[in-house]
Amino acid sequence: MDAEIVDQDGLGLTFVCEGESLGLRREIELFPNGKAIVVDSKNMEYYVNLLIQHRYVTSIAEQIMPPRRAYARNVNARNANVVPPVPDHKGPRFFRMNPPEFLGSQVAEDPQNFIDEVKKIFGVMQVTGNDRVKLASYQLKDVAHIWFTH
Repeated sequence: MDAEIVDQDGLGLTFVCEGESLGLRREIELFPNGKAIVVDSKNMEYYVNLLIQHRYVTSIAEQIMPPRRAYARNVNARNANVVPPVPDHKGPRFFRMNPPEFLGSQVAEDPQNFIDEVKKIFGVMQVTGNDRVKLASYQLKDVAHIWFTH
């Protein structure tokens, strides 16, 4: 595509897309104040990535998360007393280091960040093997806890 045409607002695009929910059409900003940002040759790739993210991740997650959360609440209620065993000698120290929790149901949640942060704590504490799994699994909540236990 010719960059000159794109830069002259030849496409007429902004960082907005249309969505439909319950039969109502609405504009969705892909970026804060997206309606005021014109797509040009410098930001076109970013626009396409945001559009793909919205169409194939965000919008689908918005549709499936309410039933999934309801399921998670039911399972969590049944398993309220089921807690993964925590190694006695390392558990209290691990929890004092404020490890992150991972829900598995938040669109903005980064699983790699959870793994990296927990690994840092394990390195400081010199935790190895199965103790890592037991301690990390205790930080899985909501949908992530269901994934781990089933």
